[in-house]
Amino acid sequence: MHTPVWLVVLADLSGVDASIWSATGAASGIIVAVRVCEPAVTAVCGSPLPPRAPGPSTGWNGLVTHPLAAKLQGTDRRSIGRSQEVVSDVLADPGQFSLLFDAMLGPDPVRMRAADAVEKITRRRPDLLQGLEGRVLTEVAAIGQQEVRWHVAQLLPRLALTPPQRARAITILRDFLDDDSRIVRTFAMQALADLAEHDEPMRRWVRPLLAELTRTGTPAMRSRGRKLLARLEEPGLSRPPADGGGGMTHAGEDAVQ
Repeated sequence: MHTPVWLVVLADLSGVDASIWSATGAASGIIVAVRVCEPAVTAVCGSPLPPRAPGPSTGWNGLVTHPLAAKLQGTDRRSIGRSQEVVSDVLADPGQFSLLFDAMLGPDPVRMRAADAVEKITRRRPDLLQGLEGRVLTEVAAIGQQEVRWHVAQLLPRLALTPPQRARAITILRDFLDDDSRIVRTFAMQALADLAEHDEPMRRWVRPLLAELTRTGTPAMRSRGRKLLARLEEPGLSRPPADGGGGMTHAGEDAVQ
């Protein structure tokens, strides 16, 4: 029996009477969605919802959120807020990782800070992504926000993928190469090289692709491309850091030109 955990709102409820909205829990007890529950739709919404969990909380549009997610709030999109504190919290208690993962599907800017924290945590604990491969490839990768997309590019090579999932990951990364964000494009190059490192058939087409991007891309893409091409000539060598050793914020866009 799992205890419901109140997490994040996954929809923009601005201007909506919060009294008609209720959060619903998944089988795991983690709040992952919001639904309208009125008498007329009792059959859809099910039995009455459990009371909200007591304790510290922060309201989004009148709903209660988990304290971990509350640390990711703030109005300055150029800042990653308290995401480093969240990284420490989750590494100390990995049971909270599912909460953080769901926060990537929350409102902006929480989702971009959650994505930053997930990326930093899984550098050290890629095993925490086990069982979440499908959700990364569908729910998270579908988010159009650049700050989430460049972290998706970093996450994809860490996933234990089936052949169909691997093909989907490659399609996502090739799509990211056309993103408006220079950071997204650069990290997509990195991820394609990571996936190709021990896959000779993939290396055969990734190398000329990276060579073209190295010739035509931004200074950051050209610099990264040269390193990646050299590495693909000798697969198995140590990888260059995917982000220079630290997370990037929205303000980092200007540095990747």
